[in-house]
Amino acid sequence: MKEKKKKTFSAGYGSFWLTFPNGTSISTQFKGGNYCENHDNIKDMIRPISQFDRIDCNDCELAILGTDKEFITNEVLGKHFNGLDDNIIGRVRLDDWLKIVEIVKKYDEGLKNGD
Repeated sequence: MKEKKKKTFSAGYGSFWLTFPNGTSISTQFKGGNYCENHDNIKDMIRPISQFDRIDCNDCELAILGTDKEFITNEVLGKHFNGLDDNIIGRVRLDDWLKIVEIVKKYDEGLKNGD
């Protein structure tokens, strides 16, 4: 069976994903329960999801996934962000998110580097 190609943009309730031509994806989450300013917003976690719901936030939780959908956040960003010790990064502000997009866009999983 032919594998379905990932779309560049995907979205869900309080979440979105970017998949780059290199196959690497950035998961961006900002609803209740995620490591962001909305973390303690219980209503986001228990109310029914609607296509019309809107969630706003000034920071987000971020993870990077490889072509096999495994977490590779540390591998990709470890040398760019001091003290990174988890594959999920919380409280990411826009300026750092944009830097991460550039790093992931250039990442070559075969070479295992983000330069």
